[in-house]
Amino acid sequence: MSIVKAIIRILIVGIFRWPAFAATRIFSMDDSLHKLLVLLINAEKYVVIQKMLKRLQTNDIKSEMGSLTKAERNLLLEAQVWEYRLRQVFDAKSVTMLAGIYEKQCLESKAYELLNLSVKLDPCDFAILSYFSSFCQRSGHWEDAYQALLLQLEKNPTDNIVKRNLIEVKQQLRKSEKGGETTKPTKDGIAALGGACEELSKFFDSQPFQSVNTSSGYPHIVSLTHSDITNDNRVKKIAACVSMRGFRSTLIGPSSSGRVERGFVGGADVILIPVQNKLRQLVRSSIRGDTYRYIKINMLKNHLLINEQVLRIRKGDKYEAKVLASQEKTPHISVYFLKVKIFWISSRIKWLETCAEIKSIFGGILIRRQEDRHNHFRSDHLDFEIAFGPVIEQLKPDLIHINDYHLVGVGVTAARNLKKKGINTRVIYDAHELVIGIEHQFSPIWKSEVAHFIGSVDGVICVSEFQAEIMTERYQLGTKPTIVSNAPITTGSRETGATIRDDLNIQGKILTYHGGATAIRGLETIVRSLEYLPEDVHLALMVSGREDFLKSLIDIEAEIRDARRIDHSRLHFLPYVAPERLSHYLSTSDLTIIGLLPISSEKFGNHHIAMPNKLFESIQAKVPIVTSDMPALSSFVLENRVGTVYEAGSGTDLATKIVDLFNNPIDKKNIFTEELLYRCSWEHQVEKLFILYEQVLNELQCPQENIGSLELEFRVNTG
Repeated sequence: MSIVKAIIRILIVGIFRWPAFAATRIFSMDDSLHKLLVLLINAEKYVVIQKMLKRLQTNDIKSEMGSLTKAERNLLLEAQVWEYRLRQVFDAKSVTMLAGIYEKQCLESKAYELLNLSVKLDPCDFAILSYFSSFCQRSGHWEDAYQALLLQLEKNPTDNIVKRNLIEVKQQLRKSEKGGETTKPTKDGIAALGGACEELSKFFDSQPFQSVNTSSGYPHIVSLTHSDITNDNRVKKIAACVSMRGFRSTLIGPSSSGRVERGFVGGADVILIPVQNKLRQLVRSSIRGDTYRYIKINMLKNHLLINEQVLRIRKGDKYEAKVLASQEKTPHISVYFLKVKIFWISSRIKWLETCAEIKSIFGGILIRRQEDRHNHFRSDHLDFEIAFGPVIEQLKPDLIHINDYHLVGVGVTAARNLKKKGINTRVIYDAHELVIGIEHQFSPIWKSEVAHFIGSVDGVICVSEFQAEIMTERYQLGTKPTIVSNAPITTGSRETGATIRDDLNIQGKILTYHGGATAIRGLETIVRSLEYLPEDVHLALMVSGREDFLKSLIDIEAEIRDARRIDHSRLHFLPYVAPERLSHYLSTSDLTIIGLLPISSEKFGNHHIAMPNKLFESIQAKVPIVTSDMPALSSFVLENRVGTVYEAGSGTDLATKIVDLFNNPIDKKNIFTEELLYRCSWEHQVEKLFILYEQVLNELQCPQENIGSLELEFRVNTG
């Protein structure tokens, strides 16, 4: 019987869906109509659902969807199916399903209002009460959770789960301050079912559609990031400053919650999109050691996705080749060769789609490594193409700012596709890292992607002069990259409160290190240098890291203390302080140490070109710096006379250089001038970014608003 039902469902959502839809409308079978729509949701037939809803409703759904991602459009259609149901019939399942969809849409406020109204309409429905109480516990509405749990307990006094939840909610209420007044649901509710539907219809009609900001009249800058934005202050600073300057600013990044999240960083729109790793895993799992031979791809659906994304990229390649051919920079035959490739992939996609309909398995292909040419079939960014590409093209930006080497192909392909539509989108690659210096199992893929796409960007940004020189030579760039260092924001900094010496309450010399605590940052070398330093020299670490690694540092210091028979600890751990207080807090330290170790056998690893935040933060605090001999860092420290350099990994040399600096201190007054402090501030660095924007957007008018204090907290739009 179950097989028969399954066949009937397949036929109904397949060839008989429109006859079934017509029949349910002719005979006013509202319940059957809703079941049909739910079946279509389960089958992911969203285009059909949109057409059916358009026939059922007077408003135009399509006009509301222009700026939404695919996932958001699908959720909106699901929500409207359940809203349509609740306009006809009030029932608990529809309420809870709709509230769950609102939560997936990040519309927690809307979900709360729906559930609160539904409880008032029918306070006797245990399912609605249960969902409302659990929702309120998730979202922190403790007073409402308490009232809902009391009603549940009245209906079922022996429910131990409700009793347990009630105890937890009481504890939260005692912890939190007394909230606002809550409206207790009446026990009678609305008797007439039509009255409940009418109330819910008013609620749905009163809810405005959520959309993104409209154009400011100035160019639209879309920033892309590969990582979680929570701890990536450089990405957030750029997006917020772009908005404060007067541009329209949008930041696109991956979502860690599994749902599309919209919000703001300062005045910049933020869209966080779930990114699956199916295609990345497929490509990576197909690699055997360092030979880069690919095994057969057996998963037909994933094979289809890969071909679709490669087709998307090659169409961009074709457009670029046509432009270059028209300028006589490349032969016309390359355009025809790309046309053949596109035709071949298009034909393959049609064949794979046909196979997918009958759940057939199509054999993969075997691709040999090509030394000098990038192969799109071994791309590491195809999942991001699926997630980010269509959204970028919907936004139609004037400039795409790429913040990670993983996304260079995504940004360039989106810009090419927009140019085909007549939109002259430019691209800037912000190279936070030097990809050619990364040693990793899959780094050849990343290096190949950057090398293939970097010739199509309109500008490159680096973090140091050394990095700019290497990239100019390696990629034969026509214009040297712009250097934008990740310096601290000085606007809004506070010069009051306790300092590091106040918190430590010691009279001796204080060495400081602040940042991440990992072995490659030379923390062991820094701690071991205490063996060769006077007893009154203390080391303060403001760090975060693995507990076992931090414990190993404590053990090293204890061994040194025992060996030298010192009766007091010279290693101290302190918590982070707010960025606006950091410079003042560090100002009573005697020296800052930066201990980066080489992390690549190449002479241009990422530590070789690094200019970490702590360098500029220490300069703002007017504290001398002792750094390991990484080229970019040591060159800057020596040229600006802000400290000295020691041999990376050598505790004895570090101790020697520290003692030398104590005996021959730098002239802080003449070294840490206002000019140097301004050069080492974000306010100066971001101006270089805006100059590059103006050069790239040469025919467009750019805004000139001043940059003030920035708000970098990500605020989620909860509806």
